[in-house]
Amino acid sequence: MNLSADFILMTVTYIVATVVFMYLAVKYAKTESLHPPERESGRRSSSVPRVTFLGKTTWVVLKNPLTLVIMTTVILTSLISGYAASSRTSYVAFNVESGHEFMQAVFIEFSHAIPKDIAEKSIYSLTRELNESEARLAWYARHVLDSPIKLRYGDYTHMIYVLLGLSTDELKRLLNISVQEGAHELLYAGISPTNEVNATVIAARGKVFNVTVKGIPGSALARAEIIPGVPLLPVQSYIGTKPVTPPPKYVLVGDIDAVNPLINVSRDTITDVLIVSGARSFSLHTLTQLVRSADISRVWFLNGRKLYVISTVQIPTTKSMVVALLSSATATVLCLAVASALLPSLKNLYLRLSIQGMPPWGASIINTAYTMLVALVPGIIVVLYSYHYLGGVSAFNSLISAVITWALMFTYLSLKSKPPKLRTDVYSPPSQRYVIFLGRKEITEVVQEISKSLQGNEFFELLEFESRAQGNEAVIHARLAYIESWGVGADMSILVTNTDEGTYVNISCIIWSIEEVSEAIMNNVLALLLSRVVGRLKSWELSQY
Repeated sequence: MNLSADFILMTVTYIVATVVFMYLAVKYAKTESLHPPERESGRRSSSVPRVTFLGKTTWVVLKNPLTLVIMTTVILTSLISGYAASSRTSYVAFNVESGHEFMQAVFIEFSHAIPKDIAEKSIYSLTRELNESEARLAWYARHVLDSPIKLRYGDYTHMIYVLLGLSTDELKRLLNISVQEGAHELLYAGISPTNEVNATVIAARGKVFNVTVKGIPGSALARAEIIPGVPLLPVQSYIGTKPVTPPPKYVLVGDIDAVNPLINVSRDTITDVLIVSGARSFSLHTLTQLVRSADISRVWFLNGRKLYVISTVQIPTTKSMVVALLSSATATVLCLAVASALLPSLKNLYLRLSIQGMPPWGASIINTAYTMLVALVPGIIVVLYSYHYLGGVSAFNSLISAVITWALMFTYLSLKSKPPKLRTDVYSPPSQRYVIFLGRKEITEVVQEISKSLQGNEFFELLEFESRAQGNEAVIHARLAYIESWGVGADMSILVTNTDEGTYVNISCIIWSIEEVSEAIMNNVLALLLSRVVGRLKSWELSQY
């Protein structure tokens, strides 16, 4: 098996990316795992992974009764937008060189091979008003095979990927070749046009057919057009506006009754129909309605020198888009009116969380998660419902309403719910040095209490603790990591001195950060750490009286 260089390169890239992602996921899980409780304090650490923390905080906001009002509004407006949607069939027009043979012609491609009687019922609304003398119908069976069949004669074996079944009249008109009706005569471009050979066709499951094969010019087969602008060979793709068709050497042509049995389908199975009228019998509106109601993949409509290609793709009308925008505006006004009632509680929540060390991006993540859960998720559910029961255009309208409502609601909450900056005329940040005076204490007891205040802390993890006592003095150094924000920590130096008046505790603290955080967050961390030590010492002193 030959593997291309692109395939090998992409495979290696995907494997490497998967391995790296798994490694980072495991690394993150280990880093964010719960810290064990400290034995000295007997208190369980409250540190949780950031994702869990943000999820629990979002749930606090979701429990608000106003959330149900927002979700109901989004669902109702999205449904109204979907049910009010309207669409029109898309088509394009080309100028072609049309001969005098056609006044009007319609070539209909069905989405799959079907029996002729079912096809007649599908196009009955189009043919019932045609005069038999003015119009004719021609049936086609154009099969593109998933697995090739083999054409074998003498020492030659050819792979066939396309079978073309035409009526004898169409073979004469398109290829200028006469085939005896009912005979097992096939046409193949790999044989000289003057030759006729006895061959066998090996179809699926090894079934063998004995046939007579005549030569046909490959150029004639490639140039043949059912109507101007529509090639006889099935179109596989387009390069610009030029159709790409299978090479003639992979195509076997014959009468419908001779071709269909080769792939084990009934003789009256067809894939396309050509309707030719010598008068102005068809309208573009009638054909677009036909596409919307029948099992048809495409319609080619030749009207003089104008060729219309009508597809099954439905596009929204201007009215439909206006309805979607009005529904979005209505939903946005109602949701923002309700969301404004949430602002006081959101501001208070974000302020308290920022004091506890939540990074600035935490509020944005909570806003995103909240608005997605109350606006976007219900909207997507309505979109799926609309697509399944109402169609693609209705789903598109519902999607517009849901997305616009979510985007405007998210923008509004993000701008309005930010906590006020910690900067006023009377604001002063906590000092990095703090001195506390206690009644005269034993140096070792003071050091022990300071150690207990730093261990088992719900906001900090104690990384290092060193102390040295000599005479009436003790020096303490501690290094801590701030749990609720990655890369933030503190170095604390404490000098404990005993004098005749009492015990002095001189605390010096430096906050550091690997990543850039705001000054307000750094000051919050400093205040938390200082208050932890100072509060422990004061409460310990009061308990001794």
